[in-house]
This record gives sequence, structure tokens and C-alpha cells, in this order.
Amino acid sequence: EIGEGKFDAWLLVPFIAALLLRLVRLDTAALWLDETFTARWVALPWAEMLRAVLADNHLPLYFVAIKAWTSIATDSPWSLRLFSVLFSWAMVPLVAATAATLSGRSAARWAAWLAALSPYLLQHAQDARMYAMLGFLAAIHLLLVARFVMGQTKHLGLAFLAVNAAMLATHYYAVFLIAVEVPLLF
Repeated sequence: EIGEGKFDAWLLVPFIAALLLRLVRLDTAALWLDETFTARWVALPWAEMLRAVLADNHLPLYFVAIKAWTSIATDSPWSLRLFSVLFSWAMVPLVAATAATLSGRSAARWAAWLAALSPYLLQHAQDARMYAMLGFLAAIHLLLVARFVMGQTKHLGLAFLAVNAAMLATHYYAVFLIAVEVPLLF
């Protein structure tokens, strides 16, 4: 449900468009430099992968998740990128829900289209790196904050702490979002 009570069928269109745009030409380009690190690391045994990731100054959550993903899917370039596609795609309803929470149904529709068509989100969706996962977690974080600020929940709770911990285990940039927002909430 979004905004004013019942499901808005108009939000399905940007959600479907977002998926199609993220899948277009997903495997046409070769893996670029940073993506080759992802591919190489997920091919390693678990302990070696974690050592390699941490030795290269990366946080482990994304790499643990994508290694688990490749055990279900494959480690092909398309599959590695599909992992990011799914996170980026899932951001569209989260962004819409945040907009609906703050400004209603019309804002949710606009926000869904902006997220679906964002060149930045599209770029990160087709990149076998941690940025789409971080964006997804940040979108959950912002939705939780919006619901708290608008009085829809009384406490930020364990979900908020879990999302913050996940962001901090995904990329160092999470510090900037958390450092700015959390002091304002208390």
C-alpha cells in the first residue's frame, strides 16, 4: 500500500519500466576494471575471498551477498550484474513509498518515475559493484526515517539499527548519510 490507503496501480508502470531499462544490454559490455575484482573475488573460497576483500580496503557485506548469489545463479557477467539490477529495481517502490509518506500519492508517482529513469540508478544497476545495494539500503533507511518523522511509527527500532549496520558493512559512504541524519533525529 502506498500513501492514501490502497494500492496505486499507476505505480506498476514505472516499476515495470525500471526493470526493463535495467535489463537492456546488461551483458553487452565486458566487465570493467572494478567489476573484474568482484568476479575474481567471488570465485575464491569463502575465507580467501574475505581476506582479499578486506585487504583491498572494502567492506564485506556486498561481497558475501554476491558470493551467495553466485552459488544460486552463476558467476557470469550477466548474473553478477543482475544482482545489482534487483537492488536498483527494488529502490523504485521504496522511493515511491517515501514520497507517499511525505507528500502523498501524486508525489509517489513522480518519485517512482524519477527513480525508474534516473541515469545514476541505471548506471549502478548495471554494475557488478556494491553501489546499488548501498542505494537500496539507504532507500529503506530514508523510508524508516520518513515514517518516524511523519508520526507513522513511534520508534525507529531494530529495523533502523539493522539497516544502518548493513549500510556500514557495505560501503564507507554510509557514514555520511548516518552522520548527518541520526543526530537530527534525537
